[in-house]
Amino acid sequence: MLKGTHASLPPPHPLVAALAGCTSNPNGCGASGCPRATGTTRLLSGSVVRSIAGEAPRTLSLVASPSPTTPDACSISGLGVEVFQNEFVNGTGPILACPTGSDRGFLDVLLTRLGDVREFTVGTRTVAAGDLGIVAEICVPTGDRGCNLCKIGLEDTKATVTVEEATGGKAAYPKLVTSDYKRVFRVEVDTGVRSSSSAGGACPTVATKLVVRFEQTAADWRYDPSGPCLCE
Repeated sequence: MLKGTHASLPPPHPLVAALAGCTSNPNGCGASGCPRATGTTRLLSGSVVRSIAGEAPRTLSLVASPSPTTPDACSISGLGVEVFQNEFVNGTGPILACPTGSDRGFLDVLLTRLGDVREFTVGTRTVAAGDLGIVAEICVPTGDRGCNLCKIGLEDTKATVTVEEATGGKAAYPKLVTSDYKRVFRVEVDTGVRSSSSAGGACPTVATKLVVRFEQTAADWRYDPSGPCLCE
C-alpha cells in the first residue's frame, strides 16, 4: 500500500491468508532464504479528474509511488505480482492516493484484481468495477483530527482495459516471461457522480475519472533464489 494511504484492502486470497500462519513457505525455503518470483509495472502517463461534494471538477497529474501526493498530484503504485512454484499468481494494486483539498483528507482507489498481465492480448475490454476488484474510499477529516472513512458505491461502474502492445509471453517458473516480453496497457475508470457512506458520519458525493498507462517488460520481472521468506 502507498505510504500515507489508509485504504482498507479486501480479504486476501485463501493461499495468502494461509501463509500468514504457516510454518514453511510453499516455494521451498532453504537455510539461505526462499525462492521469490516477482514482477511490477511502470507508470507511463495518466491523470485524474475528481469532484467532491459538487465542486467544480479538478484535474490532477499522476506521479509514481513512493513519490508523495501534492495539492496538484496523485500518487499511484504499479501492479505488484508474485508467482509461486505452482504457478499461482498473487497481485496487489495498482493503488491510487489523491489529495482532496482539505487538511488530512484523501481519496483512494484500489484495483485489486487486474489479473496476470502476462496473459494480456492486444485489444479493449469493458469490465464491471467489481470484476476488477475496484475499491474507492474518501477520508473526511473530523474535528478531533480523526478521519471519517466513507466507502464510495461503485456497484454498476464500468472500467475499460486497453492493451496497446503485447509481444513475447509467459514462460514457465522460474523464468516467468520470454526475453522479448512487453506489455503496454491503460486502464480507464469513470465513476460519474457517486454517493458515499459511513457509519461514522455524513459523507459527500464523489466523481472520479482515472486514465493511467502502464508498461511491463522482461526487466520488470525478477527471480531471487534466496529472497526473504513470507514466514518461517
